[in-house]
Amino acid sequence: MSSKRTFSPSLSVWGLPLRAVLCLTLLLAGLEQAGAEAQPRHSVPSRARFLLDKEVSVLSEAGNRAYSNELAQWLRSEQVAASSGYSRASRQIVFRAVSKIQGAAGDDAFQVVIKSKTVQVYYTSDAAAKRAIQFLQQSINRKASPRYFPGGTFSDWRAKAISGQDGESFVDGATAYRSVAELSSALKQRGGRGREVYLTLVSPTAWRFQSPALEIANPNDTPYPADRGIYTVEQQRQLAATCKADLTTLIPTFELLTPNPAFEAAFGHRLFSVEGMRLVRATLEDCIRTMHPAKICLGTLSPEAEKDPRYVDFVSSLGGLLGVELVILK
Repeated sequence: MSSKRTFSPSLSVWGLPLRAVLCLTLLLAGLEQAGAEAQPRHSVPSRARFLLDKEVSVLSEAGNRAYSNELAQWLRSEQVAASSGYSRASRQIVFRAVSKIQGAAGDDAFQVVIKSKTVQVYYTSDAAAKRAIQFLQQSINRKASPRYFPGGTFSDWRAKAISGQDGESFVDGATAYRSVAELSSALKQRGGRGREVYLTLVSPTAWRFQSPALEIANPNDTPYPADRGIYTVEQQRQLAATCKADLTTLIPTFELLTPNPAFEAAFGHRLFSVEGMRLVRATLEDCIRTMHPAKICLGTLSPEAEKDPRYVDFVSSLGGLLGVELVILK
């Protein structure tokens, strides 16, 4: 189970909620440790080094050059001669989309294989590809001259099925739409007296939580998926009632600390914009009205959120404004 921080403002210091001050401090402390927390789930280091002293080609299979362009641009910002098109560079980084990563206990996975002349990046989803890029960015050894990526095979994944340990668990209702009966069964299986269950309703790639506030904000479009598989207000109440009857603490989970393409396409605003933050608050208010949770999880703090102090300030005070504990996963 991922470690977490909770925010529940109460007392005040210089007119600010005391817990809001504390949570902002904790958030900033977490940013300093971000590199240390980026370890993959599985790694087999080697003595190889992919040196960054000469020209590097960053390529993508199947014509999808978004990730090769992104990594090449970052390498150039690091003063590395990198191109994202065809070149004869002796060192190459290649992105390859695959259906499965061997040994990964989850479908949302990546594997990075670093040798002296090549880096192979295998990924099963857009989110996994972005995490692979972040892994490479955090792996670079800047103390050496020349700088390099340390060799080895590194894999990471996020479970899309139900998983859990130590009395706390996650139930994934976002990756694919699941019936209320199926989710209720999963909640019963993982829940029970005194247990906390995290029910994911919004992921970086799927928005399956019906929010009347968002429907009012933009009647012509919503972040709901094309299959229209969403959990309606009535279904949200049913799921909350299931947990209440079993004395389970239900923690609705909205991954809102990382960019959400569906949200941005529907509203034309990033989550981290002023308008985006207003809509995020409206979504959580809808959740409070229908599910009455004591806690709401906002997922894992992403590099994009870390770079925007407005969003950190916003999150640090939001729990107090809504009267609910906010949980952020490390």
